[in-house]
Amino acid sequence: MRLLAEVFPVSFQKLPSLYAYRPVAEAGDFSLIGKLLYELHRAFPTGHWIWHREWILSDYRLEEAQKWEFLERLWQRQREVFSPLQNLELLPDWQGDDLARLEFLRRGMILQDLLTPKILLAQGQSFGVAKVLRWCELRPWVVEGRPSLSLSIRSYLVHKLDLWEFSQTSADLQGLVGLGVLAKDTFLEGRVGKVIGRLSDHRRRLISLSQEPWMQRFLERAGGEQWVVQIQTERYTYDYASGALYIHLRPRDFERFGLKSSLAWKALSMPVRLRIQLIGKVAALLKARGYLSDAYRSDTHPSCFPSLEELGLGRKVRLATGEEVEWGGTEMYSCIQRAGICGRSPFLSEEIRLGIVHFTRLSVKNFLYHLRQELKSFGIQSVLAFQTKLYTADFSKLEAFLERREDSHIFLYFLPRSSPLSQRNALLRLRYLTLQKSGGVPCVWVYPSGLRRRERLQDVVVAILVRTGHSLFRIQSEVGEVVVGLQRVFSPEWEGRRGYFLRAYSHEGVFLGYRLGVLEEGESWPALLGNWVERRIFVQVWGRLSQKERQEWEEFARPRGGDLLELMTKGAPRIYALRRGWVESPPLGAVFRISDTEAFWVSKTPPYGGTLAQPLWLRSEGGIERALRGMVPFCFLSGIRRFSSLPAPLLRGEEIGRLVEQGWKGGLGCQFPFWL
Repeated sequence: MRLLAEVFPVSFQKLPSLYAYRPVAEAGDFSLIGKLLYELHRAFPTGHWIWHREWILSDYRLEEAQKWEFLERLWQRQREVFSPLQNLELLPDWQGDDLARLEFLRRGMILQDLLTPKILLAQGQSFGVAKVLRWCELRPWVVEGRPSLSLSIRSYLVHKLDLWEFSQTSADLQGLVGLGVLAKDTFLEGRVGKVIGRLSDHRRRLISLSQEPWMQRFLERAGGEQWVVQIQTERYTYDYASGALYIHLRPRDFERFGLKSSLAWKALSMPVRLRIQLIGKVAALLKARGYLSDAYRSDTHPSCFPSLEELGLGRKVRLATGEEVEWGGTEMYSCIQRAGICGRSPFLSEEIRLGIVHFTRLSVKNFLYHLRQELKSFGIQSVLAFQTKLYTADFSKLEAFLERREDSHIFLYFLPRSSPLSQRNALLRLRYLTLQKSGGVPCVWVYPSGLRRRERLQDVVVAILVRTGHSLFRIQSEVGEVVVGLQRVFSPEWEGRRGYFLRAYSHEGVFLGYRLGVLEEGESWPALLGNWVERRIFVQVWGRLSQKERQEWEEFARPRGGDLLELMTKGAPRIYALRRGWVESPPLGAVFRISDTEAFWVSKTPPYGGTLAQPLWLRSEGGIERALRGMVPFCFLSGIRRFSSLPAPLLRGEEIGRLVEQGWKGGLGCQFPFWL
């Protein structure tokens, strides 16, 4: 078996000579750069023009007379915009580096000439109000010192109406706030934060801010009555014309727009053979231009595909007796049962109180008897705090019931298989509702088929134990003494203040607690770590830190040390396995190593047969191999059979973000790891 990544080494042999220009403006005012690029494209269309770092790069050389004639024309026709601009200096000694050439190739030569936003490689199916868009995304990388480009097919479920068209169907502008959106030019993802005003009042400002020719042309031609909205992304905010935005239909939006979740997920998935065919077409086009060579493969670039053994990643865990066993083995449950649990929950002083809710009329008396006996075999006593029979998927009744039942430690929901409650969105809502109304109490659901299977009984026992904070075994993480998961969260009630959700474990996997914190003016996020900083800390971050957040971390870590790992769930190109002429999903744990500080890691199996899972994109200045050895053991903590796609300190981050956005205030009097 060989591994292949959809990443291609780049050749600069066919790249034309580049020229760098430095805009000279009063008081260093570069707010006009986008508009200046737009005018350069119009005046000199045979050249390509991009803004990179502090330069305008182009393959067109402006002679002095041409330059001054161009600037004079700008000053005469648009003096209010370009009056701060004093000169556009050609830098004769500019050499540039590989990253500058790579960006010019990607944004100038390829995206402007070959792959414009109007060229979607393949339209997916349409159903209801939704359609699927397939887009080829190019990202620059430096793989082991060599400039490279990744070609990835991204699938998006969007509304058939764009945001401007959708806004005309209702007079309630507030209904736009919170909608997910995608920019039509760059496919930037975000959500609508607020409506700012009409495009007629913001056109010139938006053109001056934009650096993409397609967007500049759109803004020039769009009707002035369009709404301008502020888009919030993970790290920044942007202003966009509503007609330049698709409505991105996220899982949380399926119910609002009447979409069946099973159809939506199926439509978004792409067979691996179709994916590699589409990428092959784009790669062939770019290879014919002399821009790319063959993709990285494990037989041609073995150092980019280290094995788990080479990385020192094993699956050994330690039981209460000190014995080491292979995590996930068929005998693991009985091994833990014989050895006993490694540690009781620090948040329980007595037996586990089980809350039972029946949504099915089947008898569960025998199942509950064996469940309590199994818990007893681990040394854990349990009592039935209550039992109630709802028999219906009426969430309002469940909500009223949960508000009166805060004395339970965990809820068991017995669900019928053929029911609205069995849908993915309904299960997520069930979990949210339980956490919101019970103050942070976790839940487990059981279907009729699980009532007669011992394996499912064992899974429920394990879920009860780990979600109430018990430690079944000890892991060995090599990085830090306390491991903290850090995640940005948002709530409308915070009025723009930064909020974070933090989860802490010891380096052996013992759950220490979680915190939901909101920063006041002048505070930095490490202040939320509290007494966890008394020992050396390893922070695992959901997403990328902003420049400000990174500076706050560096100021915190400089005197006391610490390690930080950023995990991005989006943006990583996929990895393939090639076996006897067939293309298939790579093995769990496959790694594509970019550099000493960066890698892609396959952390889950694909959702459907014949498709590929999205790898994680990992970055750590302390060394990527060391960070992997510190992170991977935390993927064992959610159970004994299923390897979790994210480490426990970051598991179910997207769901928790949505929960906070809907008003959850954190655990009220209880601290259980409900995400396991």
